[in-house]
Amino acid sequence: MSSNNRNYYVVFGQVHRHPETDVALKDYWVLIKAPTIESAENAAWSRFGQQFSRVLEETPFLEDHQEYFPKGQYEIIEVDE
Repeated sequence: MSSNNRNYYVVFGQVHRHPETDVALKDYWVLIKAPTIESAENAAWSRFGQQFSRVLEETPFLEDHQEYFPKGQYEIIEVDE
């Protein structure tokens, strides 16, 4: 993992499911460690296809959104560029 990576958070809607486990992801987030938000978004598209809502930067997620995902983190994706 690059030391320049930042934390980005993938959040999900009510109907989104994990593509491999079929777990409903509405109460989870996924942490992506990536150098840019663009690379985090690309990783989210690659992993989840259309099965996610959005990718958020760390501060807005922690300050405004984390409370809406009571089950916490589902997995970590690390992007190396």
